[in-house]
Amino acid sequence: MPVATRNGRLIYVRDVAHVRDGYPPQTNIVRRDGHRGVLMSVLKTGSASTLDIIRSIKDRLPGIRDALPPDFKIDLVGDQSIFVRAAISGVVREAVIAASLTALMILLFLGTWRSTLIIAISIPLSILASIICLSALGETINIMTLGGLALAVGILVDDATVTIENINWHLERGEDVEAAILNGAHEIAVPAFVSTLAICIVFVPMFLLAGIARYLFVPLAEAVVFAMLASYLLSRTLVPTLAKYWLQRHDAHREAGASGLFRRLQLLQRRFEKWFRQVREDYHKLLERAVAAIDETATLCDRVEQTIRELIPAREIATIVDNIGIPYSGINLAYSTSAPVGPGDADIFVNLTADHAPTAGYVRLLRSKLRALYPSTSFAFLPADMVSQILNFGLPAPIDVQVSGFNAEANRAYAQALLARLHRIPGVVDLRIQQAFDYPQLNVEVDRSKAALLGLSETDVASDLLVSLSGSSQTTLSFWIDPKSGTQYAIAAQTPQFRLASLGDLATTPVTGGGAAGGGSGGGRAVQLLANLASFHRSVAPAVVSHYDATPVVDIFGAVEGSDLGFVAAQIQRVLAESKSSLPRGSQVAVHGQ
Repeated sequence: MPVATRNGRLIYVRDVAHVRDGYPPQTNIVRRDGHRGVLMSVLKTGSASTLDIIRSIKDRLPGIRDALPPDFKIDLVGDQSIFVRAAISGVVREAVIAASLTALMILLFLGTWRSTLIIAISIPLSILASIICLSALGETINIMTLGGLALAVGILVDDATVTIENINWHLERGEDVEAAILNGAHEIAVPAFVSTLAICIVFVPMFLLAGIARYLFVPLAEAVVFAMLASYLLSRTLVPTLAKYWLQRHDAHREAGASGLFRRLQLLQRRFEKWFRQVREDYHKLLERAVAAIDETATLCDRVEQTIRELIPAREIATIVDNIGIPYSGINLAYSTSAPVGPGDADIFVNLTADHAPTAGYVRLLRSKLRALYPSTSFAFLPADMVSQILNFGLPAPIDVQVSGFNAEANRAYAQALLARLHRIPGVVDLRIQQAFDYPQLNVEVDRSKAALLGLSETDVASDLLVSLSGSSQTTLSFWIDPKSGTQYAIAAQTPQFRLASLGDLATTPVTGGGAAGGGSGGGRAVQLLANLASFHRSVAPAVVSHYDATPVVDIFGAVEGSDLGFVAAQIQRVLAESKSSLPRGSQVAVHGQ
């Protein structure tokens, strides 16, 4: 490929460069169980199902494995569907337990299995009606909707219970079944409706939320409201219908002919009623006593990985993946779920088997052991499941003390002093300042007057230096399509890394003004060396500058262990109030997160 003409002679790429199938400079290392690898994150859209996406990926993996060379292995190392299935299973299990306990309590209070069965039937039907309404609104079965249904299980029986109890009261007065049903249902129609609306109104403010909070809690509120409304409708329709066929007129002589088992159940129920009547009479005294009682980097990663394997049984470890450094491409970095901000940072993903011991216990053990074994290294345990990440509003920790303002140096000093005070709060762990302030950098200061005399600008110098260091792909994306396979290859012009091993090598970088996109060949200007146009000196700078509403911020992240978030938040607010006098002028401090 011709690139220029000099003295009537055509200059080709092969005359000035080596053309080969290569790769950009390595700034990131991924290892799986100590072996080099490549990590790929798959992100889904908000409307897609996590279970469906991961199921499709697993279905395609066998075909991808067959197309790879024999020495290549491809495995799934991070699977959010495990958390989703576990959460759904847990919610369903708790809902079943709640429904069973609710039915048992109804049986204990009403003392008749027919009434209990009628009420128990209304629970799954109310939940089914709620699911149908949620589906019509485009919602899916997820942790929040299931959580709402589980929350509603205990109160779904209210309408049916009141209806059945009132019908039984009329039956005890000697009325026949149909009259008892009509009178009993009519008497409590309006009170039950008002009671149902009162419960639903509690969830109305959730529909006024915005952002992530709305995304999380509106489906939960919808699940509860729809289930409650369905429960009321069933108590007006299905419950009286079943009562018509299953309940019988009360007969005092029927109890005498009951079998031994039912006689014992009746005796137990009478004793319970007698005890409960006494409790009801002494309710205020009992309540007072109850309230009074309630007051009460790669080598280091190797060593860390080895420590993890020593502390966690081998049978419970599925795989360990190290993600060291940052991705090379800015596009990948924008969509990356990685926490590192430089080559001195690393993520270590520990995937446990399905039958592992509680994760919280291992986190506490690793937190204490790793800090004792590696005192000069900072450790933080990030949430692995998607729900915790959402509840953290995308932050890597549930606590974020944010110092905002434009006085960077003063805010940094204040944040470091505040960090020391926050360490004294019991229950706070993993405290650290997210931003690295002393990241090493090399400043190249261009002599603009000298550059202008030579027909160059700072932009020309910066563009040629960027192409030399990072390749032309950072300024102009070019592609070549293989005519045989149709595969696209990115084309990048770049100085070989071994030619930039020292500051002297960098100083000899040629500058022509043709490095920028569309810069051409420099317009025939003489080639200048970077050393003739600029001076060099080393310094430090922040590795990353975070902003909140366009204001620079310093984040202090932390988590909670052995305490509740409310207590810790109150203590943090107390510390912030005490340190308010030392807050830099024009700066603000606030607590974000959960």
